[in-house]
Amino acid sequence: MSELGAALSRAAQRNQELLSTLARTDYATRALEQRNAYIHDLEAQVSATDKELQKRHEVTENERKNHNKFHDIKHFASKLRGHRGVERLT
Repeated sequence: MSELGAALSRAAQRNQELLSTLARTDYATRALEQRNAYIHDLEAQVSATDKELQKRHEVTENERKNHNKFHDIKHFASKLRGHRGVERLT
């Protein structure tokens, strides 16, 4: 009977350790859900920011092309007028 009592004592002690571990980690499931929701929200923000960045890149690229086009036209017109090397009067 003492062998059975010792086995029960060890099992009870191990059971207490497991219950203690469960109590310490009881929050883990909810914390994981919250973190997953937070990560999902961050990914959505990154996606929205990427879309906005792409739009702004397109606008900037169009503005750069227009600027270069008008700069080239202005430069060509200046060459046609013969203003090269002549100081401008202000």
